[in-house]
Amino acid sequence: MKNTKRKPRRIGLLIGCTLLFLAALFVCFFIPENTFGAEDTESNEDGYGSFEEQLANFPEYYHPYLETIHENYPNYIFQADYVDFSFDEAVYQETIGHRKLVNMKYDGVSWRSLSSACYDPETNTWSTFSGNWTDAGIDVIEYYLDPRNFLSLRHMYIFAQQTYTGFESREGVASIAGDSFLSGEYTDSTGTHSYIDTIMQVAEESGVSPYVIAATIRQEQPASGESALIDGSKEYYNFFNFGAAGSDVIANGIAHAKRMGWDTVYKSILGGAKSYYNGYLRFGQDTYFYKDYNVINGDFDHQYAQCAYDQIGNASFLRNAIGGDPEAVVVLRIPVYTDMPLTKHSYPPETDQLNSRYLEAQITLPGDVDGDGILSGQDYIAVKNHILRKKIITDEESFKAADVNGDGEINALDYVKIKELVIEQTPD
Repeated sequence: MKNTKRKPRRIGLLIGCTLLFLAALFVCFFIPENTFGAEDTESNEDGYGSFEEQLANFPEYYHPYLETIHENYPNYIFQADYVDFSFDEAVYQETIGHRKLVNMKYDGVSWRSLSSACYDPETNTWSTFSGNWTDAGIDVIEYYLDPRNFLSLRHMYIFAQQTYTGFESREGVASIAGDSFLSGEYTDSTGTHSYIDTIMQVAEESGVSPYVIAATIRQEQPASGESALIDGSKEYYNFFNFGAAGSDVIANGIAHAKRMGWDTVYKSILGGAKSYYNGYLRFGQDTYFYKDYNVINGDFDHQYAQCAYDQIGNASFLRNAIGGDPEAVVVLRIPVYTDMPLTKHSYPPETDQLNSRYLEAQITLPGDVDGDGILSGQDYIAVKNHILRKKIITDEESFKAADVNGDGEINALDYVKIKELVIEQTPD
């Protein structure tokens, strides 16, 4: 045993080393291998610790959700990712530059933002972006940014780690393949091979989970496999549909595959997986959540989709594949903000009416810079960004609300006062 109070004498060190050597020989030659329990071995190998140790890394208001998942999936691993943002600041960032959108045709009017950037109250019209989409309301963004809303048996896979862990199984890939073409074989210039075997090989080489590779191909290709992008009829393959856009999807997709040299199925799947890794996973955007809400490194312009709920649909293949296996091992990476409400945000009602949260105060509340009818961290963050000249407040009503002391300027005094007002209205 190491003496932490004083340096051991040389003779003591020699004796200690001798005893350790003899003990090691005894373990190697006289203790059977199966003496050590499998549970202890797994705990030492994975490095994540016991469930209780994992749970201790999360705030208590996460615990009920994680405990429910653990009861159903005892081998799941929970990793707490502490991010450098408060919850309100993350919400505020996602409202900038049309980063999160809702569909004008399928989503309720109440889900649309009434910010001056996209809504004209005089004509009661919204600006559209990326087709039939407009800015998402703040309460929609709050709901989808709150991890607790998705720590359920149905939606937890938006937090599933997408880099290759070694826990993934061939059976899991087969479940994702289902009755699609991925469950069978293919023939190309290299011979006849199993799609599932190829995906497992690509996963090890690319560093991308085979579940994610299979799920992405299922999303991009018809279940029948009847597409000129992947059937070999064009001599090149594009399983991830890279570059397959424009007036001639097939020609453009094949042209991309030709430039990349994807003349075999393996090259195409490997090349697509590596592009996926280099595009997102290597930046820490290692889950469907982080791909769409990049709170993990703060580059909010580097996000996969503008759709506010894109991550839900993407994770459905993973749920269908491994959600029924209580023995599966999945690593869930879950964000923890520096500051967030103790209770989770409710699902925003979908109605054909304007969002009442915007209309209740309309910048009549001192400090309500964004005009959503409540005082929150978003308001004092907006003032801070104005002071730091990161984003100047130019709207007349917003400026008036930010200038809470009425001195005609937005400065540190206003920032401190708004922050105090927010704290005062926050329950203990």
